[in-house]
Amino acid sequence: MIMANNEIMKETERLFNCAKRLELRQIIEPLNCTQYYSSFRVLRDPGGQFVILSTPDYPLVKPGWILTLGDKQMADTAERFPEAFTITQAFICCVYVILKGLQVEMPSVVIELDQPFKEHLDSIFSEDTFESLFS
Repeated sequence: MIMANNEIMKETERLFNCAKRLELRQIIEPLNCTQYYSSFRVLRDPGGQFVILSTPDYPLVKPGWILTLGDKQMADTAERFPEAFTITQAFICCVYVILKGLQVEMPSVVIELDQPFKEHLDSIFSEDTFESLFS
């Protein structure tokens, strides 16, 4: 159990550092982190946040995520979304939706976290899939 906690904290710290990078800091910002919960604020209109949830059994039990933009919400259970097996993949899912909705290219700092997973998302979703979340 202690190893899982350390793994969660290391992974979350890496994601918070990624969110603070120049390429992302005008779009999202880290908000809060506890042992099994990380949250990020969406700074662009319509505003919102996303939350990544894990359990003491991580990585055996996959993390979940919830993204809220204005009055719209999407979660890891959304149709067509692949499972996120890691906290990093959950983060990439949320950032992917936000950036696609804003029609902004994914920065290399995010792609480098898990390039095969980002490419998998590209193979599933079209360019304009998430634009309605920002209208």
